[in-house]
Amino acid sequence: MFFICLIQLMLTVVNCYNRLSTINSVDGYLDICMDGVYQKEAPGPGELYGQCAEWKERNCCYENTTKSLQKPEPWQNFNLNHCGQLSPMCRGHFLQNFCFYECSPNVGPWLVKVNGMESRKERFYKVPLCERECNLWWKDCKHDSTCVKNWGTDFDLSSGTNTCPGYSSCKNFTEIYTDATDFCENVFDRTWKVVQNSSEPCMVLNFHNTNPNYNVAKQKAQSIYSNKSNTVKFGTMLYLLVVIMLTIPKM
Repeated sequence: MFFICLIQLMLTVVNCYNRLSTINSVDGYLDICMDGVYQKEAPGPGELYGQCAEWKERNCCYENTTKSLQKPEPWQNFNLNHCGQLSPMCRGHFLQNFCFYECSPNVGPWLVKVNGMESRKERFYKVPLCERECNLWWKDCKHDSTCVKNWGTDFDLSSGTNTCPGYSSCKNFTEIYTDATDFCENVFDRTWKVVQNSSEPCMVLNFHNTNPNYNVAKQKAQSIYSNKSNTVKFGTMLYLLVVIMLTIPKM
């Protein structure tokens, strides 16, 4: 009985382990890839294919991954054409989003642990997306069709691929989403957070030569690390105060 309990305790510790909580430097947030089947252990250079080639200088994905996700058939059993064929312009935006998701080396500060996903143990959450990028995506997709608002949670997956639930019907994007921001923030379960203030740092999906998203990630990493350091300092001071209080002789 003792050994059974010990094994259960060890499994609990393993399942609860979160490597993200052990990051203790700015570089730690910048030199990390999402923990997934299709990602590298750490960012580095590598030849990539098609729309993903922009990330070839520094990326978290493999060339075969970028080739596979741009084929006509569903990527990882995810069918973009669940309500008929997407328009070429709209499909291009979704493919660019997939390239970012699989390849971006700049999402460390927004990674969160997830459970129950076969292909990854982490995802990124509320990454700041420039409003201009979101508006272009929406402009080229709003006349296409879908049947659910949240493509991350609302599909019927019982057949092995995403299909429309029985209660739903295919509708124009404008009947599902109220505007561009509603679309970008909800279509992939809060992956993105649209930044409307042009003075705030935000991510782009398309770039040439130098990747501007590195500086956005670095600024966020510095903010997180600074807050962590302040928390540790406060905790240390509180601990010392308690020790002093306990050692003072009672009158």
